[in-house]
Amino acid sequence: MLSEHQRLRKSASVKIQKVVQEQHSKAYKDWLNFINQDEPHVNDIFTDLRSGLALIKLMEKLTGKTLDKKYDKNPKDVIHERDNIELLIGFMKRNKVDVRIVAQDIFDQNKKQILQLFNTLVRKYHYKEHNLHPNDFNKWLSTIFGREVYVEKEYMDEHFWEKLINYFRVDSVLEKEFTNDPKANMNYCFTAARDFLGIPIIMEPSLVASGFLDDEVLTMYLVYYVLNDKNIRDDEEIKFLQNDIISVSSPSQLSRSTRARPKTMNLTMAGSRLSEKLDLEDYEELNLEDMKGDETKTESEGEKGLVEEFSNRRDNFNKMGETELELRRMKEENERIKKALKSKQNECAEMTKKVGELNDSITQKEKSYIQMRDEREKIEEDLNEKLHNMFIELKGVKEEREKLINENTEKGNKINLLNKTMDNLQQEKKQTKKSFDEQINFMEGRINTIQNRCETQVNDERLINETLKKSNNAFILHNAELTSTNELLKKENEELKKENNKITEELSQVKSSTIGEKEEINIIKKEKSELEEIIKQLKKENEELKTENENNKKEIKELTLNIQEIQTLLNKTQTENSTKISELEEKLKDSQKELGEIQINLNQEKEINNKLNEQISKCNKEIQSLNDKNIELEKLISTLQQEIENNKKEVENSKKEVEDMKYELEHYKSDDNDREHQLVDLQTEVTQLKYEIQSFILKQQKADEQIKDLENQISNLQKEKEDILHSLEVEKQNRIKIEEESQKTIAEFKKNVELFGVLDEDDRKSLFISIALAIKLALNTKVSNDLSITELYDEIKEKSILLKNWNNWLFERLSHP
Repeated sequence: MLSEHQRLRKSASVKIQKVVQEQHSKAYKDWLNFINQDEPHVNDIFTDLRSGLALIKLMEKLTGKTLDKKYDKNPKDVIHERDNIELLIGFMKRNKVDVRIVAQDIFDQNKKQILQLFNTLVRKYHYKEHNLHPNDFNKWLSTIFGREVYVEKEYMDEHFWEKLINYFRVDSVLEKEFTNDPKANMNYCFTAARDFLGIPIIMEPSLVASGFLDDEVLTMYLVYYVLNDKNIRDDEEIKFLQNDIISVSSPSQLSRSTRARPKTMNLTMAGSRLSEKLDLEDYEELNLEDMKGDETKTESEGEKGLVEEFSNRRDNFNKMGETELELRRMKEENERIKKALKSKQNECAEMTKKVGELNDSITQKEKSYIQMRDEREKIEEDLNEKLHNMFIELKGVKEEREKLINENTEKGNKINLLNKTMDNLQQEKKQTKKSFDEQINFMEGRINTIQNRCETQVNDERLINETLKKSNNAFILHNAELTSTNELLKKENEELKKENNKITEELSQVKSSTIGEKEEINIIKKEKSELEEIIKQLKKENEELKTENENNKKEIKELTLNIQEIQTLLNKTQTENSTKISELEEKLKDSQKELGEIQINLNQEKEINNKLNEQISKCNKEIQSLNDKNIELEKLISTLQQEIENNKKEVENSKKEVEDMKYELEHYKSDDNDREHQLVDLQTEVTQLKYEIQSFILKQQKADEQIKDLENQISNLQKEKEDILHSLEVEKQNRIKIEEESQKTIAEFKKNVELFGVLDEDDRKSLFISIALAIKLALNTKVSNDLSITELYDEIKEKSILLKNWNNWLFERLSHP
């Protein structure tokens, strides 16, 4: 037997739980009506939720989505109401709400399950999937009040709410309006918060003033103030309440507060306050009017029995976890199914047949799965073959690229050699230019000496004759030397032709090997551009030499004119001389003209001949020696007259030799033209090389694009392969789950089939609903969740399907659309 003290404590705990339950139900009711804006208005969450309309509207408001299934907005019977509740539960599951309630719990007014449903909704959408406690708001309130705040100790003070509400709107609550009644003061504060801040009154003012308010209700109410705070700092711990809802895949992933609440319901702060009062020595002074009206201290025997039974149930409930609650619910559901399925005693044989049919369907599914597996293996083999071929092609491309790189390196070396030869040619050209300039200067000096000598020879014929004879001899020697130099030049021209042929061969080789990588092609372009610049410079230098030759020709013409004038003077002075002297003068004129022509030819040879410098220097030395001998020639002029006749023949021979020299010079000119043609050919070849290089670059770009496309195809094939494998594994797992769950349901049917019996239409309908629910839970597919059980029942009635065929028909109907 329990002592009087224990009985009193148990009765108090029962009353405390009732008070807490009433607080929760009122808070959840006001929260629901505030969100739905009283459309429809709910007076009691335990009795007014049967239609499902209020909860559907609540979920649509919380999620911002509309229910994708049609529901009955004016349900007239239990079936339509049940359909609405089932659609609501499916809608909650799709929005990742941890639903542990069934439609029957709402119809049975299962307070525990209904409160648990609202608790999960409040935690997900009102608390943003966090576990909150009133003490979690202490830091935020301390920043508002400018001092340390402890909510659990100060919430029963009306001045606490006055400061909090006036923080959001000044003078919303006036202290002068307070009275001596704490309940009236609390009611005044909460109505001001509702009118000015739009915060619903979800708390009972009397419980707040007495300090018996539940922590859950206080937390819900404080969240509204946080949502209205626009000046909250980013580093506040409760800043997350103003953010969007965090999507969490399972309840185990929810963030935990430092003060996590227990799984089972413990005594709240109100209960602890009452228990402290019960610990007093005098139990008779306990006044239960603070919680709920006046009650007598003595209890009847029936009430004591209820209290003892409830205390025992409460102890057992605190020991049970979530898993035990689930098992208990499942047991209750199984008992309901047993009561509804008593008419199935004579249908065991038919059930076994249906099991056989199920086994046959499972074997067919296994065969289809094997076929799909074989197809998958074939697809994998095809993909592997394609990948292997692609890798082989890529290897071939890499080898070709390496070959092209090697060829381009060889080509670069050849181009470097060509550049060196071009540099050597430029240096030789500069040297020839210098030698030609020296020769021109020497010829100008020689002309000056001839003029001076003509002046001195006016009065002395002997000296003139001797000088003419010596000059003729010198010309003969000079012509002989020129012939030798011309032969040397011919040899050098042949060598140059050979070098040009080599260059053309190298260029042809370069043509054939112009395939390579992009970077090496750019290097070749640079080198070709440098060659073009060198060629341009050579052309410019050739043009400059031509201009210099023309200038020299003009100067020579002027000199010849001057010489002619001098010769006229000599003719005047030599009128007394014999005709022989006049013939010699004419020969001198002819020789001077020939010298001018020789000088022109020499100027033309400046562009081609590379080794004339040495030969011209030799000629200069010989001419200097001739100048030294001019003094001796003056003494020998007397002997010239005797040898004039012999010199005529020699002059004729010299003319022939000069003509030969002209012919050779013209030959050299033709060779010069050939070289210019070769340069033009080289330029055309360079342009062709550029065109081929550009075409090769385009081909290389196309090859790179093809390689990229092949790589993309490979990656896409791999992704498709992974997707196919993943889908096959998912299908396999789903099939295994369906088979296991169907086997479990069939086993349960076999166990319960002996107790079944159907008498009237209501029992028949309840039997159909229970079978459909069991198959829905077993399948758990989108098709099964979308279909309504009442519609299925109406369909069975229309088709007049026998009871023994219900299971097979429902399985096929719920598994396929």
